[in-house]
Amino acid sequence: MKKLSLFIGVILAATFPGWGQTTYSIENSVIITNGDCELTKTICILPVPLSNNYQHIEALKIENAEILHTDKQSAYARQSNTAALPGKGENAVFTERFNVTLYPMYIDFTQFRKIYPYKTSSALYKQYTCSDGNYIDTGNEKLLQQANRLWEESRGDIIGYARLCYHYVAENFDYLNANTGLHPLSKLLADGGGDCGNLSTLFVTLLRQKGIPARHIVTVRPDGSFHVWADFYLEKYGWIPVDVTAKHDNPQGNFFGFCAGDGIVMSTDICHIIEAEQGHPFPATLLQTYLWWYWCKSGKEISSAQEVKATLLGQPDALSVTDIYPRSAVIRWKPFLNACGYKVRLYEKGELVKEMNLRESETSLTLRKLNESTEYHLELYPQRKVENIITYMWKQEVKFTTEKSQ
Repeated sequence: MKKLSLFIGVILAATFPGWGQTTYSIENSVIITNGDCELTKTICILPVPLSNNYQHIEALKIENAEILHTDKQSAYARQSNTAALPGKGENAVFTERFNVTLYPMYIDFTQFRKIYPYKTSSALYKQYTCSDGNYIDTGNEKLLQQANRLWEESRGDIIGYARLCYHYVAENFDYLNANTGLHPLSKLLADGGGDCGNLSTLFVTLLRQKGIPARHIVTVRPDGSFHVWADFYLEKYGWIPVDVTAKHDNPQGNFFGFCAGDGIVMSTDICHIIEAEQGHPFPATLLQTYLWWYWCKSGKEISSAQEVKATLLGQPDALSVTDIYPRSAVIRWKPFLNACGYKVRLYEKGELVKEMNLRESETSLTLRKLNESTEYHLELYPQRKVENIITYMWKQEVKFTTEKSQ
């Protein structure tokens, strides 16, 4: 009997490296550096992450701040100071702390056996199909011509149309002007592209032009970099992630119905109205990083910066293969957080020989009736139910060879 397989490893689905489901402790800070100002007041605003389809937030701590909500169901913390202000040559730090579990997501579209008509009177439909005439301009004639062409090509199929729009934006627009914020749709069309948030704008606009609810998903990664992808909505099912930028960067990859699970969602949708001060609304086009204001009697040298510190708290362990015999083997794993079950595929010499579904409570599988001295390849897909959609949280793989009979 062998206690270790000949090869044990983890290979994750799609094209992204990493472990999939991960948990971090995060410190997200604004650092104000006062050079020579005599300050009388400062206001800092940080977006506050909420638990949603893509993440679970715990242990949120923000000192000396109010937590408020935007008009679009996102949250932010506001710290207003008139005392204990940083003097000349001093720093002030405004920090939010939280733990976050990030969920990768891959969707098998064969589960959608029936597509339901939208409830056009619902608040969700009205919010996510509207136009602001600037960033999301559903009346833009140039883009509407493409929308009409793609809609005709899809024969009015919602998923087919969304997929065509995903390919169209990735193939026809360039990645430009990184980290310069959102730009009006007219500028994106004139420039021929934009960064991830702006490429998402093109996709979202195309979908809204055909009455399909769509939105931006605005994130900060644990390494402090920024990313935006898009969602579109299926009635009675839920939201579907689409990463146009990833498709642009990797044309061979499939990022339709896919989320890498590497971004902390700070807000959904764009063009939020926040209150810089009570009773004083302020338009925040992209609620992703921080906003701040200051008042002073004298001086002009003052600056600010954002710092994200992430500590990895947990990630899934590799599959282990134990008790290998000529005709059987045992596969073991630790539970995945919020898994609703597991799909298993077993390959013998590269050919699929067995497929099965396991309950979420199971953490081992005994394989029987195997052939001796034969290499096997097992794939384990942790599943998670998101709204009414079954998603896959990547996959884990392991290879092993059965023993030879004595």
